[in-house]
Amino acid sequence: MEADILAETEVDRLFPLVYQDVLPIAIERLETDEPVPRSVLEPVGIGDKEPHRPDELACDGVSEALWEKLVSIERKIDFLMDRIFRTNGSAQTAFSDLAVVMNEHGLRIRTRDALTMQHRYRLRIRVPVSPPTYILVAAHVVFGRKEEEGLWDIALRWVDMDDSVLRLVRFYAMNRQREWIRKRKAEREVVG
Repeated sequence: MEADILAETEVDRLFPLVYQDVLPIAIERLETDEPVPRSVLEPVGIGDKEPHRPDELACDGVSEALWEKLVSIERKIDFLMDRIFRTNGSAQTAFSDLAVVMNEHGLRIRTRDALTMQHRYRLRIRVPVSPPTYILVAAHVVFGRKEEEGLWDIALRWVDMDDSVLRLVRFYAMNRQREWIRKRKAEREVVG
């Protein structure tokens, strides 16, 4: 699929920087012949109550409440270590905290990495909703501009996004806009 290139004014209209956020994102280039992966939601699940595994059963003389806390801490550490060192095939996919504007149209990021127009990318984004959720989506670059300090302003448009993922992205974007409006209103009340 060829990416339609957007003009800077169109990018600013679709991805207004006033709603900018910082999210952990992993970006991986898709090979030309690789099919576009289906977009999916992946719950984080660190707060889930599960029965104890056999290796997590309390030892004699340890209070049950203390043991519950220790198991919870161990599961969170396991989760974080899995996210840090998660591998995809033989290539390691590292997360970077990137300044983003995300909505139903796509994603605008500021990154040190130049993403090329002729490639598609697989993105894994942690969306700060409750419960925290990862979205796995494909996108292609529709705008790129080199800025000061070696940063790139990149806009990516979603490719074949699933309805459930699109609903989550819309929910997130709408909440960010509401937060921004409340903040602006509170600032005006303080000044006025």
